[in-house]
Amino acid sequence: MKNFFRLHSQKVVLLIFVISALWGLSRLYFSVTGGFWVANIISNLNPSPEKAVREASPEEKALFAELSDKPWRYLGKGCQSYAFESENGEYVLKFFKHQRFRSRAWMAPLYQLPLIQESVRKKQAHRAAKLAGFMESWRLAFDELSEESGIIWVHLNKSSNLNKDFILKDKVGLTHKVPADSVEFLIQRKAEPLEDWIHRTMKEGHPDKVRAMLSDLLATLMNEYERGLSDNDPALLQNTGVFNDRPFHIDVGQFEKNNRFKNPDIWSVELYNKTYFFRLWLLETYPEMGEHLTLLLKEILGPKWDEMKPYFGRIH
Repeated sequence: MKNFFRLHSQKVVLLIFVISALWGLSRLYFSVTGGFWVANIISNLNPSPEKAVREASPEEKALFAELSDKPWRYLGKGCQSYAFESENGEYVLKFFKHQRFRSRAWMAPLYQLPLIQESVRKKQAHRAAKLAGFMESWRLAFDELSEESGIIWVHLNKSSNLNKDFILKDKVGLTHKVPADSVEFLIQRKAEPLEDWIHRTMKEGHPDKVRAMLSDLLATLMNEYERGLSDNDPALLQNTGVFNDRPFHIDVGQFEKNNRFKNPDIWSVELYNKTYFFRLWLLETYPEMGEHLTLLLKEILGPKWDEMKPYFGRIH
C-alpha cells in the first residue's frame, strides 16, 4: 500500500485537487446564481384532469396578460420553488424546482444495478408523490384560497392557449425567455413578511393594527378549518405575510383538504401547534401582543387550553 501511494502520490494529489476545485466551483455557482437554471423549471409531466384548476376570472386574466408582458427579476428560492418579482414589485412568480424531484442523469448507469434498483424505484416514487402533493396544494390555494393567499393564477397542466413568454432576469442579470404554456407556475400578490410587518407597524406606533391583524389571522385559520382546509407546514411566522394590514399565506405548498380538519379535536390541536412558536416569539419580542394573542387563543380553545402541549407529528 505504501509503495502504491509512493508511486501514485502525484496522481492522488491531482485527483484531490480536481475534486476540491469542482466542489468549490459548484458552491460558487449556487452562491452566484441561487441554483437557478431554466432547465430546472422545465418538466416532462403530462397534463392530467387532477391538476386542472378553476377558470380564471376576467380580472385575473387581464392582470395575467399585463404582468406576463413585463420582465421578472430573481427574488429568491425556497425548498420547492424559485421566485421572481414583477417589475412593479407587487407580484411574485414561482416555478417548481423540478431538479429536486428527478433522478440525476449522470447516475443513470448505476440505476441499472440489481442491488439498488428497488431502492431507486422507491425514491423515485417518493419524489413523484411529494411533487404531486405540492401541485395539489397549489391547486387548492388557487381554487379555494385565492383571497387568503393573493393568488391570481396557477398553471399546472401544459397548454397551448396562453401564448405568452415570461422574461426572467436571473440573479446574475442574464435574461431568459420561457414560454408560459410549457411550465408549471404560480403568480400571487407580494405581501410583506409577517415579522417585518409587525416590527414596522409597532415602530410606527400602531399596536391597534397589530391586534386587529392577529384577530384576522385567527379568523382566517378558523374559517379554513370549517371548510376542511389546513396548512401542514407549522411555520406560521415564516409562511405568512401581510398586505393592506390583512394576513396572507405566502407559502402555499402544503395545504390539504380533508373533513377531519372540521373536527374540533383535530383543529384545536392544529391551531395550538400552528401558533405555538409564533406566540412565543411575540411574547419575547412584543409581550403585550403575545398576551393579546394568548387571550384570543384561550377564547377559541376554551378550558382545554390549560392542558394543551405542542405536538408536531401528523394528527389523524
